[in-house]
Amino acid sequence: MRFLSREYNRLSQQPFCYNNNVKIKLLTLLFILSFILISPRLVLSNYKEEPRRITIPAVGINLPVKKAKIVSETWEVLNDAASYGELTTFPGEIGNTVIFSHAVSSLFGDLPKIRNGDFVYILTDSYTFTYKIVKTNSVQPDDIGILASGNEKALTLYTCEGTADERRFTAKAVLIDISKACRFDPLLTRNL
Repeated sequence: MRFLSREYNRLSQQPFCYNNNVKIKLLTLLFILSFILISPRLVLSNYKEEPRRITIPAVGINLPVKKAKIVSETWEVLNDAASYGELTTFPGEIGNTVIFSHAVSSLFGDLPKIRNGDFVYILTDSYTFTYKIVKTNSVQPDDIGILASGNEKALTLYTCEGTADERRFTAKAVLIDISKACRFDPLLTRNL
């Protein structure tokens, strides 16, 4: 990435000469390459589908997922499904897919029981994405660092915890497999 920045700066500082067309082509190519490397979410992907279901066999979670819109600068939290944070990455893409829900028994109440190594299945209309939990944590409600996108295909799950919901339990997972959607219930499978 630094190489691209150096080359772009070096070429853009060169005086115009008879090779101006070559210079313009190189600058354009470097700009496009740097844009692709900096903005991986914008690169074409086969996985442009919102999640429809989340299944976490280890803790007995099997819920529909619906898009949570941003209302008054925060995501709405749904009462009848897990919420997929609008504007977060689609499952299977580089970045961070964010799914959250209320800490009640019918939703994400058992999420704090999840452990490193547990599997999470995210189903879309066409694919099943298998994630593996790599980190769990408890954070303050205003800690938005958990939502940051990185260079991996990640999933962040979170719910409230503690007295008066003063903390947020978070679970970070990384993508380990993608398969065509199938008609099986991951709750019936073992934790591999």
